[in-house]
Amino acid sequence: MFFKNQWRYVQKEKWNSAWTRTACESMHFNYGGSWHENSVFGVVPSELKLWKIKAECLNPINCSKSEIVDGSSDAIGITCYTEILNSSNVRLVNKNITDSKEGYVELLYRNEWGTVCNKDWDSTDVKVLCQMMNMQGNGAEDGTPYLSNSVTAKVWTDGVKCTGNEKSIFECENKGWNKTISPCLKSGAKCKP
Repeated sequence: MFFKNQWRYVQKEKWNSAWTRTACESMHFNYGGSWHENSVFGVVPSELKLWKIKAECLNPINCSKSEIVDGSSDAIGITCYTEILNSSNVRLVNKNITDSKEGYVELLYRNEWGTVCNKDWDSTDVKVLCQMMNMQGNGAEDGTPYLSNSVTAKVWTDGVKCTGNEKSIFECENKGWNKTISPCLKSGAKCKP
């Protein structure tokens, strides 16, 4: 972000999905985004300073309560979306049945269905996912029991960490998109109407 007449990396501390949405909208990406550890996009040079945005800022773009700090290991990166990602972009698959209330998680991103690895996957993530499908979360699961022998879906992401305040699973912190993660146990979920 541009701060005090210089482009700066932004410190990860206190960053949230609302700030990601604001940052994306400031660049005319009006469909929100997700945020990640900056290492997803490469290593930040250690000689660069970080912009530390104070937690009380409602808008990271125009916040005067910020400071410059040393360090680069905790910078963030964001992915802004160029399309609406809503309930039609998520599904639970149970042995090839795609309209299930329980199963392994698939996300439609860039016109391709893919899975989510289960690192850090928990009931808060399931709550956000199920709410997207107009249901309630009923527990995080290992997705393996729901797989059929024909599953060849791409792995889209890993390390999903929702706070529970997101409107979409796509707004949650994650390890970046289109990652080759091995081994990858699939995330699963149970939702209830």
